[in-house]
Amino acid sequence: MIRRPGLFDEPRRVHLVGLGGIGVSALAQALLHTGHLVSGSDVRDGERLTRLRRLGARVSVGHVAENLPNDTDVLVVSAAVDRMNPEVVEALARGVRVIKYAEALGELMSREHGVAVAGTHGKTTTTGLMATMLVKGGLDPTMILGGDAAPLGGNYRTGCGRYFVVEACEFDRSFLSLEPRSAVITNIDGDHFDYYRDLDEIYEAFVDFARLIPTDGYLATLNEHERVLDVPSVTCDIETFGLRGNADWVASDWRRTDGVTYFSVRYRGHYEGVFELRLSGLHNLCNSLGVIAVGHRLGLDHDDVIRPALREYRGVDRRMQARYEGHGVLLLDDYAHHPHELAAVLSTLRDEYRGRRIVAVFQPHQAGRTRRHLREFAEALMIADRVYVPDIFIARDSEEEQRSVHALDLVRTAANRGVDVTYVQNLGDVAGEILSEIRVGDLIVTMGAGNVTEVSRDLADRLRAFDRQAITP
Repeated sequence: MIRRPGLFDEPRRVHLVGLGGIGVSALAQALLHTGHLVSGSDVRDGERLTRLRRLGARVSVGHVAENLPNDTDVLVVSAAVDRMNPEVVEALARGVRVIKYAEALGELMSREHGVAVAGTHGKTTTTGLMATMLVKGGLDPTMILGGDAAPLGGNYRTGCGRYFVVEACEFDRSFLSLEPRSAVITNIDGDHFDYYRDLDEIYEAFVDFARLIPTDGYLATLNEHERVLDVPSVTCDIETFGLRGNADWVASDWRRTDGVTYFSVRYRGHYEGVFELRLSGLHNLCNSLGVIAVGHRLGLDHDDVIRPALREYRGVDRRMQARYEGHGVLLLDDYAHHPHELAAVLSTLRDEYRGRRIVAVFQPHQAGRTRRHLREFAEALMIADRVYVPDIFIARDSEEEQRSVHALDLVRTAANRGVDVTYVQNLGDVAGEILSEIRVGDLIVTMGAGNVTEVSRDLADRLRAFDRQAITP
């Protein structure tokens, strides 16, 4: 196959707006690694911008037209950047080519064997596991991750092999800019209704994604999504995975012991043995099946590569990440922001930590998502024993959407279902509220895609301070 000339085949001056974002900062590292001159800006400074400065990027804090270098060839924008951003306006006025993050990622990916992980939930965890497996197999992949995984180098891994592992996000149909040869669809669910009309339109987008995979390519998909499979124009080889017997890859007989999930795997009825996974929850068990399927397709050895990769993988930051443990209290932080994700996290914690009181802090993310899923969020929160809800984290919401719902609407809906829930207007007050009621044995979990992680850090710092006071002579 002859590859078309790529935008980044020659060194370019690339300016990225939204440089501190988890995906854009990883893309910037990839561009620097492949010999391009990189500049960019974001509204606030942070660790990712500091790292990019060290790597040689020209970084600005704040958005003004003057940030755009005179010799800029390409400007890359994240999906969150408004077209009226002064740097975007300046680029268009100069005739500089403006592309989206996903388009730039697709350009880089087109040079390699692209491995894309798509799905409404579980992309980051599954992508990290996929990269871990390829590293274990000696394939030395490049990776761009929508989270931080310390063993893999954070949100970006430089590889010298031919594999390029990325998350394939469905928002804004971003994943249709990619060029995968192998892919996983972890699941398809209703989300991003600020962009999609309904679930049918979301399915159509995933079908379009599957069409991108060439005839000699490969797709592993959860077997509940037959609508992706029964489309003649999807010509790649497809295999399914799941917990039901009609899948190609089936997990069964799972049990959780001492922080490890043991499960049996069958491939088209043939017993492949017992695998181990440190991640908890049936959703992660399904995600790992997708990775096993791709590894098998790529010819990786089960005993020497796939099993050890699953056994060693610890996940990524903000996915049931332990922030503090001591004096009978466990504090976790999670990215869950969709009702099905909340239910999966809380149900997993209920099963794994039987008998413990679950204290949940849930920060709703986006007014539109909160309004549309108000009942489902309330039902998911019923799994917890005690709940705190701060204000909605606003992202991409119109003023009309922001006026349509308030965090108190969720609090009232949950309270009407018997949830012991409290509204805390100021996010900075949540840690103090929890400390005023904390009990030995509490399992505290902060959840959301906004800045609720600040609560877990604040609470962890205060708990560690108490520890230090307790041991002071």
